[in-house]
Amino acid sequence: MRKGRLVIPGEKLGGIEEFVPGENVYVNGRGALRSETLGVLKIFKNRVDVSPLRSLEIPLKVGELVLAEVWTSETARFIVKIVAKWSPFVLLTNPISGWIMKEEEENRLIRVGDLILAKVRSTLYNQIIVTIAGDKSLGVIYARCLKCSVPLKKLGNTLVCPICESIHLDRKISPYYGTNPFIKGT
Repeated sequence: MRKGRLVIPGEKLGGIEEFVPGENVYVNGRGALRSETLGVLKIFKNRVDVSPLRSLEIPLKVGELVLAEVWTSETARFIVKIVAKWSPFVLLTNPISGWIMKEEEENRLIRVGDLILAKVRSTLYNQIIVTIAGDKSLGVIYARCLKCSVPLKKLGNTLVCPICESIHLDRKISPYYGTNPFIKGT
């Protein structure tokens, strides 16, 4: 495991037999240490920490692809935290709040906690509205099981929990699913 690399929420960092969990690190039910946040991996002796990431903020434009975490669900929309521009990949200083309107069927195929690749649809009045509709590259790139919080594995066009074997058919899956966008070359 290389220290100083970027890690995403839920990423496995090792086991309790190797390391002691530090800041922004939790232990799941199987003894695996996982990152609680997007950040930089730090290892000191036998302790593992994740330092939350900060970077230069750049304004968003209509049509740009962004990486966002689905934060909460309301009746007509999801609220997301936009954490990065996709291409060229640029992390934002502070997450920017945005919305995904549920009026389009594809936009309803995400869940709270998902990391998604979305397109900026509107920036009118400083309200960022994004969508995952209309483009096959858009959608979920990281999701956890609703029952046991383990990262889901992609099998064909389906997401499956490797622990409880529950099947999740309620997601629009991006072809980038399972890649860590914070590592160069992915």
